[in-house]
Amino acid sequence: MIPIRKLKIMPLGLFLISCMIVSCQSNQEKPWDRYLQTQPEENTFQDTIPYARETRIWKAYTDSLKIDIPSQEYTYIIIPSASCGGCVSTAIYALFPESGPNTMLIVGENIAEKYPQLYNQERVFVDTASLCDKLNWEYGNIIEIKTKNKQVIHAKSYTSDEMYNM
Repeated sequence: MIPIRKLKIMPLGLFLISCMIVSCQSNQEKPWDRYLQTQPEENTFQDTIPYARETRIWKAYTDSLKIDIPSQEYTYIIIPSASCGGCVSTAIYALFPESGPNTMLIVGENIAEKYPQLYNQERVFVDTASLCDKLNWEYGNIIEIKTKNKQVIHAKSYTSDEMYNM
């Protein structure tokens, strides 16, 4: 029979042994490491253009909504559904009106329902499918996209602090 004092020490001993095993194994290659370290076999010209990924995503998004991207410089302000309420108000009432005639505001349907004055405005597009919430990129909250020659030349997410200071 094992004394009770030794039973209290056993979990600590097992924990220390498992820590040593894990630390010894940390230098071994993980199965997914080879996928993270490999480079594309052929680096195409398209991949070296700044914002190439954003341009591909943006073209697919605008094609699905049947929005024509003009050749001249144009700005899009996108307000996804998950944007904070104060940021939405600032974007609609401050950022968008000051941005000029070559600007389009794109909002999800639930944002447009909260701001009915957006309907039937010339430079406002209501994304009724809310695809702007499903864009596969790292930008969030209020997003500003600038295009020229049908290519994304600038992409920026506004933080709530930046929106507050406008």
